[in-house]
Amino acid sequence: MLAGVIGGIGGVERRAPVAARAPQSIALQHARSVAAQPVPVLLYHHVRVPPRGSGPAEASLTVLPSDFAEQMALLRTSGFSAVSLAEVMAARNGGALPAHPVVITFDDGYVDYATEALPVMRAAGYTSTVYVISGMVGAPDHMDVGLLQSVAHRGAVIGAHTVHHVNMAAASPGVQASEASESRRSLQQWTGQSVSDFAYPFGASSGAAETAVAGAGFRDAVIAGGGVTTPSSDAFALPRVHAAGSLGPFAASLGIGLPPASDGAWWSRLHAVTGHLLSGGGVGMAPSPAGGGYGAVRWDGHVDAFGGFPAAGSPEGLLLNRPVVGLAATPGAGYWEVASDGGIFGYGDAAFLGSAGAIRLNKPVVGMAATRSGQGYWLVAADGGIFTYGDAGFLGSTGALRLNRPVVGMAATPSGHGYWLVASDGGIFTFGDAGFFGSTGAMRLNQPVAGMAATPSGLGYWLVASDGGIFSFGDAAFHGSAGALPLVRPVVGMAATHDGGGYWLTASDGGIFTYGNAPFLGSAAG
Repeated sequence: MLAGVIGGIGGVERRAPVAARAPQSIALQHARSVAAQPVPVLLYHHVRVPPRGSGPAEASLTVLPSDFAEQMALLRTSGFSAVSLAEVMAARNGGALPAHPVVITFDDGYVDYATEALPVMRAAGYTSTVYVISGMVGAPDHMDVGLLQSVAHRGAVIGAHTVHHVNMAAASPGVQASEASESRRSLQQWTGQSVSDFAYPFGASSGAAETAVAGAGFRDAVIAGGGVTTPSSDAFALPRVHAAGSLGPFAASLGIGLPPASDGAWWSRLHAVTGHLLSGGGVGMAPSPAGGGYGAVRWDGHVDAFGGFPAAGSPEGLLLNRPVVGLAATPGAGYWEVASDGGIFGYGDAAFLGSAGAIRLNKPVVGMAATRSGQGYWLVAADGGIFTYGDAGFLGSTGALRLNRPVVGMAATPSGHGYWLVASDGGIFTFGDAGFFGSTGAMRLNQPVAGMAATPSGLGYWLVASDGGIFSFGDAAFHGSAGALPLVRPVVGMAATHDGGGYWLTASDGGIFTYGNAPFLGSAAG
C-alpha cells in the first residue's frame, strides 16, 4: 500500500494523511485503460555498433545501443507502456490496453537482441517480441538454442520468422505451409513457449501466405511497414513502424513532440533515465531487518524481493520526476524508497513521515537510512546534507564542507543516535555515536566506492566499490569480494546479514554476489 509520496516544507515534518493531499512528486503513467485503439508496433533488427566495413543496407537495419536506450527512455518519460501482440489482439475482443501502448518487435533473432537490447528493455520494465528464423538458430551472429531459451526465460516473447527466411508471398503453397509450421514447431520445442506470433520475411505477404500462417496455428502476423496498427488492421498483416535511429525521427513516428534544447530540465531527465537503462537499472539494496532476505531496487522503484524481504509494492507504474536512489526497510513488513529529489514512497507498514520533495536541494539525494524503531529515517544528499524525519535525530552533516568527492551513501548505528556518511573515494564522516574505524580516503582506488553497511554492533563497517571490491574496518570481517571478477555491470550497493557474518552485493543488472553466511536467495539478473 502506498503510504506517502509528498514533499515537506523547509525540512519540517508533516503528518497529514497523504490520501487527502495531491501528490507533488509524481504523475500517473497509466491514466486509464482503454479497449482496442491504434497501437504502434515498432520494428528493429540490430541494436549494436555496426561492424567495420558495413554498408548502407546494414546501417539502415541498425540502431546504436546508446540511441536505443534513449528511445526507450523517451517512451518511459512519455508515459508509454510496452504490451504484447497477445494483449493487442485480446483488446479486439473486449480486453483493455493502457492509455499509451506500444509493441516492440525485433526481426531475425540476432545475438545483439540478447546482449544489447534486452537488458535495456528489462531495465525499462518493457516486454518485447523477437521473431526468430529457426533455421538460423546457432548460426554466426544469431542466437543459439541456449541463448534463445535464456531470453525466453527473461520475459521475451518468441515469434517465428520462417525456417529459411523465404519470401512467403512468392513461395509455393507447400513451402508456405512448411516454413510456417516447421518454424513454429521447432521454436516451441526449444523454448517451451506457445509460439503464436509470425513475421513475414521482407515484409511480403499475400492471401495465400496469410492462409498458410493461420493454418499453422498462429494468432497474428506482422509485415515490415505500413504505419500504425489499428483495430481494423488484418490480424495476419499487421503493419509496423520502422524505428529510426536518431531521436527526432523516432519521436515523430510516434507523435511525440520533443521540447526545445533550452528546456534543460526535460533533457537532463531524459539523459538521466537513459544512463540508468544503459547501466542495467539497479540502484541499491537493503536487507530484511529480521534476517533471511534482501530487496534490490531499480531506478523506477521496482523492488525485487528475495527470502524474507517483503513484496509490499512499488511506484514503478508512476512517472517519476526523478529516479529512485535508495531503499530502507522497517523492522516489520515494509520499506521506504527515496528518489533523487527527496520524494519518499512508503509501502507496507512504512509510515510517511515527511520528505524533501518540495525543497530546492543544493545537491541530489543519494541514499537513506532508517531508525531501528522504524519510526524515522534520514536522507543524505551528495554534498552530505542530512534531512531528518520522524524520530531520526539531526546529529550533523557535511553540507557546509568542501568535499573532495561526493557522498554516495550512509549507514546508521544500532542505537539510532549516530550515522556514517561515505564519499566515493571512501572517505568516512562520523556523527553522533558513530565511531571512526578507518577509511579508504587516502588510497588510490581502482573504482569508486558505491556504498557501505555497518556491523550489528556498530563497531565496524564495510565499504564496497563499483568493481565489487570490499574494504572492512573495525569488527567488520572480510568474507570475500567480487573485485577480481570480470563484472558485466557495476556493483551499486551492499547489505549485511542480521548477525554480521556475511553480506550481499548487488550489481546494476540485479545480479547478486554472496559472501560469508549470506545465502543466495535469487537475483533479478538474466
